[in-house]
Amino acid sequence: MKSIQIFQFGAPDVLKIRETSVPEYGINQVLIRVKSAGVNPVDAKTRRGLGFIAEKIKNNLPWVPGYDISGVVEAVGEQVKTFNPGDEVYGMIGFPERGDAYAQFAVAEMNEITRKPANINFDHSAAVPLAALTAWQALYTAGRLQSGQRVMILAAAGGVGHFAVQFAKHAGATVIGTASERNKDFLLDFLGCDEFIDYNDFSNMGKFSDIDLIIDAVGGEYGMQSLMVLKNEGIMVTLPTITADKILETAELAGLNATGMVVKADMSNLNSITALIESGEVKVHIDHIYPLQDAHIAHEKIETGHVSGKLALAMP
Repeated sequence: MKSIQIFQFGAPDVLKIRETSVPEYGINQVLIRVKSAGVNPVDAKTRRGLGFIAEKIKNNLPWVPGYDISGVVEAVGEQVKTFNPGDEVYGMIGFPERGDAYAQFAVAEMNEITRKPANINFDHSAAVPLAALTAWQALYTAGRLQSGQRVMILAAAGGVGHFAVQFAKHAGATVIGTASERNKDFLLDFLGCDEFIDYNDFSNMGKFSDIDLIIDAVGGEYGMQSLMVLKNEGIMVTLPTITADKILETAELAGLNATGMVVKADMSNLNSITALIESGEVKVHIDHIYPLQDAHIAHEKIETGHVSGKLALAMP
């Protein structure tokens, strides 16, 4: 099979396509013929050697990046009763260390996959798991979202953000989204944001001071400054792990509540997300689909920070 591997950390050109053996699967595992793999910012960050995942894998290269897959069950271990060959499935596999999604075949644990949404294709399905699970867990688990709250989503046009907007609206929240001006219509018309803030003009943030929940998919200085709009009893959930400690420290000094989080595979959450997609209430937006051999171009694109929705890699 073909897969993308990195043999050293670095720029996108360290992503190399290689012929490798189809992986072996165990008695409790599922072998999947991957049709499409999702591309996430964490893939590119790890490829550069940044973050906690890179620290874990640095002595175990080469590494196959990626966690999101959508495809067809090829074979199942003898103790697997939930899936059968031919089933169309999707999920977040091997997170955080193993990865293995950028490949024509991948092995999944039974608790990492579920049946893919029937109303969308493999590319759109592959764009869902990690980003949607992150948004879901940030809102409902870490953020304790309640109907009627005012929620601000930083980087609302991105992978996590565009799901977070829709989930928060589904829950009955008023949603304020930040993005570049070019994504204004995408946020207001496609996603259903109630208000839009151009992140290039931070002064617009000053008109808010009553936010119950902030989902911070940006981090850094922008995330820290955004704390100023949080209610005293509100919560910020910050997602970029590199700057989480600094933001939590800043919040504590200001007497505010902030927390970090790392996404977890959760089939109950993913099945709830699947139901919303199949009902048409939640839409998956694909910015671009690349062939597997152009994974380096996908990484260049995602590192610009100007992706609306998600990127996917179609398998040969």
